[in-house]
This record gives sequence, C-alpha cells and structure tokens, in this order.
Amino acid sequence: MKTILVPTDFSDCANRATEAAVSLAVRTDSEIHLHHAVNTQLLWNEMSLDEQKSHPETYGKTLKSDAQLDKMLNKGIFTGVPVRKVLQHGSVYQTMMGYADQCKADMIVMGSHGNEGSDKFFIGSNIQKVLREARCPVLTIKKASKVTQWRKIVYASSFSEEAHQPFEKIMAFARQFDAIIYLLYVNVPAKFKDTRTAMKQINDFASHYQGVRFEKVIYDHYELEDGILDFAQDVQPDVLALAPHNRRALAQYLIGVTETLVYRSDIPVLSVNA
Repeated sequence: MKTILVPTDFSDCANRATEAAVSLAVRTDSEIHLHHAVNTQLLWNEMSLDEQKSHPETYGKTLKSDAQLDKMLNKGIFTGVPVRKVLQHGSVYQTMMGYADQCKADMIVMGSHGNEGSDKFFIGSNIQKVLREARCPVLTIKKASKVTQWRKIVYASSFSEEAHQPFEKIMAFARQFDAIIYLLYVNVPAKFKDTRTAMKQINDFASHYQGVRFEKVIYDHYELEDGILDFAQDVQPDVLALAPHNRRALAQYLIGVTETLVYRSDIPVLSVNA
C-alpha cells in the first residue's frame, strides 16, 4: 500500500478517519492524499480569477476550504507521514472517485456518520456510491471507532469462488499488520447449511492462502447482519471486512449488507468490491 486517499468534509468523523489513515500510513510507509471537493456545477478551473470572484458563494467556500485544509495539515497529526493537500471543484462523488483513479489510490479511508442522523452532504449521500463503485478497498470510520490497532479482522462471507479475488486485498491488509482473520459464515435459516458442509466450504476457501492466521467460525443466527454484529460484539475485532458480491451472487451477501454494517457498527468496515 503506497497511496491512501482521505476525503474530508471537516466533520468529526472525517477527522477520525484522517487519524485512522495516519495510523495506517505510519505502518505501511504510505502517502496520504487529503482531499476536499467544493460542490459546484461551475467549471471553476477554467474561469479567470475575476470570473471566480463573480460567484461569491463558491469563491468564499473555496477560500474557507483551503484554510481548513491548511489548519488540518498544521495540527501535527501527520508527523512522519507524507501528505498531499488536494482541493477540487465539482460533484463531490465524481470528483473524489476521479481523483482516486488519477492518484491510483490503494485505499480510500473515509468517515461515516452512520446512524447519528447527520445531514452532512458529503458523508450522507455519497458513501453508498463509493462503497458500490470504488475500484480499491474502502475503509469507513465512525467518530466512535477505535483506530489504534489493526490486528484482529472478522471477514464475513459466503466463501464462494468469486470471493477469492477481492479477498486477496484483505489478505494483503492482514499480512501488513500480522493480523488474525476470523473466517465467519453466518448460518441463517433461509440459507441453512449443516455444520460439516459449511466448514468444508470454509476450509476449501482457506486452503488457497498461506501466511495468515485463521480462525474458522460458523455462527447461527436468524438474520445475517445481526449475526455479524453479534459475533463482532463477542470477539471485539479491529475491522469488519467484506467482499460484496455482484448482483448475480447470493442475495444474502450483496453490498446492502456492507452498507448496513457501515450504518450500524462503530467498528471500522473494510469493503473490497469483486
């Protein structure tokens, strides 16, 4: 991991995500790109300074955002970590995702208000799009998230063949922190499997990977999301990891599960799209 993109709207949870990104960057020798987008339909970069000043609302937001970015950079939390300030204009989501491709981001670390009831524009309406469309892993952080350790990961999956490709990135994350991964299959009534069948599927999946410690778990529950959350409450992981399948996959492991966990859990959620 070399480049971590951190979108910010200067909220408390975005600041918490920045702290998490610094923690990751220190351990992986990565560069942080601290990104803020001023939401506008104007072609700002194609306008002269006089033309920009003729739009005082956007001009004022630009000056304020630039000052807020500088204030963050001067707080001292980035000590020992290379950081790049990025201020752009346009659709928040499109600008951020375009920049993620441009800088070849290895991970996006972003804040999530979840069930706090915030009406913040950035982390209210765009996080779902990022989770669905990002080409790189996305780590979501709540204001209450603990971001000091990355040693215990719960990976919830159906352990089908298509889960292997995105799981490689979760494995890479785990290896960097010498983490243990709990391979979790939540056995729900609608998709019930007997223990022997479910464990064989987990074992077959795990046999493809070396160099990471696994704990294999079958957890019975009536609901998938509640089963993941209840198990997480038992083991207190540092990260919940999922590799959402595409729309043709088993319905119970679609990306909606990831979105629900991001909304409901204070544990950081790592999502890697297939």
